[in-house]
Amino acid sequence: MALLSVRTLQEWVTQFEQDHLHPVNRRCHFFSIPLIIASILIGIAALAVPLLWWAVGALFALGSAIQLLGHWYEGRRRSFTHDPRFLIVGLRWCF
Repeated sequence: MALLSVRTLQEWVTQFEQDHLHPVNRRCHFFSIPLIIASILIGIAALAVPLLWWAVGALFALGSAIQLLGHWYEGRRRSFTHDPRFLIVGLRWCF
C-alpha cells in the first residue's frame, strides 16, 4: 500500500505536482531536494567526523531556502505542512 493509505504512489505524486506547477518552483525543487538529501547523508558521516557538521547545516539551510523561494513564486505553502508523507513523495517526484 502506497505510503500506508488507499492512494497509489502515482496519486500521491500527482497531488504533489499540483502544488509545484510554477516553473521556477519546479527548478528550485530539483536543486534543493538533492541538497537536503546530501545534508542527511553527510549528517550520518558527521556522527564519526564532527568537522562535517558545518557542511550539514549549510547544505540543509541552502536547500530549505531554495525551496522557500520556489514556494514564494508558486504562492503556495510547502506540501508537507499539510501531510508529512509529502517529504517522501517529493523524493519520488524529483528522482
